[in-house]
Amino acid sequence: MQIHASLPSNLWDELYVIASYLNNLTTTKSLSSKTPYKKWFKKKPNLSHLREIGCHAFVLIQNQHNPKIYECSIECILVGVASTDTTTQNSCLEHAIEESQQSAIHVKAIQDEQRRALAELRAAVPPHDPEIADGATQRELQETLADSLGPENAQYLDDLFATLGHSAYSAIQLEDEPNSWEEAQASADAQHWLKGYQDELKSLKEMGIYKLVPRSAVPQDHKI
Repeated sequence: MQIHASLPSNLWDELYVIASYLNNLTTTKSLSSKTPYKKWFKKKPNLSHLREIGCHAFVLIQNQHNPKIYECSIECILVGVASTDTTTQNSCLEHAIEESQQSAIHVKAIQDEQRRALAELRAAVPPHDPEIADGATQRELQETLADSLGPENAQYLDDLFATLGHSAYSAIQLEDEPNSWEEAQASADAQHWLKGYQDELKSLKEMGIYKLVPRSAVPQDHKI
């Protein structure tokens, strides 16, 4: 939602609240296709006030009667819905753009430093080193990246390792991921990709996302 609306990262809490709010207005299988809102308040939710997050909004200035909208209002970006369900929360457009640009520059600088540090580490380690494949040198990777950054960003890396683990963190950092199933099966990690695929398929099946049917049950003029 944040990326789609091009909003700065300091609005993450507002987006978290609106995501929860929208979830309560959405039907769910666990409530027999009813919304959590209706289950709690015993009535259907009113959706007429909803607008696309990130769209332009104009907040009217009190006692300003100029007929031109830019003269009687402040241009903002819609970032959420207030607790009254009838008003919206907006972020000043100029401030949001400034914060977004600064955030993008900061993130790119970190990414450039991480790529450079990772390239140095790869150059120092023989290719196809079994320790790298087994994740035994994950601490070296983390320390190398941390040394190239400031204390604040180094702490961020520590938190990221602790939260995601080495496998997920590596998936974020490395740029040589396969772009198709064929490339995944042709790579040295084909077995790992296959296991991940099977785990994901099993998870979808357990949640009732799909139901397998025999091929004979599908009409001949239809594709699966």
